[in-house]
Amino acid sequence: MTHPPLIVSLCTGRYHPATQELITELRYHHGWEFAPFWGAIGVDRVRSQAASMALERPNEWQFWVDDDTFAPSASIVQLMADAQRLDLDFLAALVPCRRTDPVVNASPLPGEEGEWVLGEGGGIREVRTGGIAMACVHRRVFERLNPTLPRVRYGIRYEQRSVIGRPYFHPIIEGGWDDDVGDHCGEDMSFCRRARATGSRLYVDTSVVAMHAMQDYVLSLADIAAYQRRTAARAQELEVVCD
Repeated sequence: MTHPPLIVSLCTGRYHPATQELITELRYHHGWEFAPFWGAIGVDRVRSQAASMALERPNEWQFWVDDDTFAPSASIVQLMADAQRLDLDFLAALVPCRRTDPVVNASPLPGEEGEWVLGEGGGIREVRTGGIAMACVHRRVFERLNPTLPRVRYGIRYEQRSVIGRPYFHPIIEGGWDDDVGDHCGEDMSFCRRARATGSRLYVDTSVVAMHAMQDYVLSLADIAAYQRRTAARAQELEVVCD
């Protein structure tokens, strides 16, 4: 029996209305199953617990979505169909996030840096890291990691039971333990590094750029495009100055 994709979703308090609408459409129009994780505080721990609990279910494919990211349901259904058709380990949509300027939550393979075509004209490309805020993931990615990670007990919020799982998203600290400053790799990057080390390959579809609600502002493809235009203009100005 083939099981539908399982929606794995962490929610800190409430869903953005558009995220709730996306999940509702995937559940009731397309028959996907749903595993919400409420009160999701402590992102690396809760992501690891969610993955561990999802593996107790028979679904081969998982669709991970945060409570503040959303895209048209047709784009997500196509994203999952492409992941299944190509038998990919991991295929993510790009999610805008803001540091100093808006960027997308993925990084290219070494030697393949350069401007990406986002939105129309984009496509599937392999990456070094990709965010799990909106991603299709095959269960074998986690199963490959199991022999490399210790078993830990996760208490289930508000319930008198626990689940035995693995710390798939535990951050990696590189260097700095003795006499230097180390680099902290957040939960997404740490997961991607571990996954690639065990043979999984990671992909993003640059044609699918999600919306990301940050406090009272929604980041979109338009913000990324505007940032790229500003960056290109600054580079051109520098060229003129250097000439």
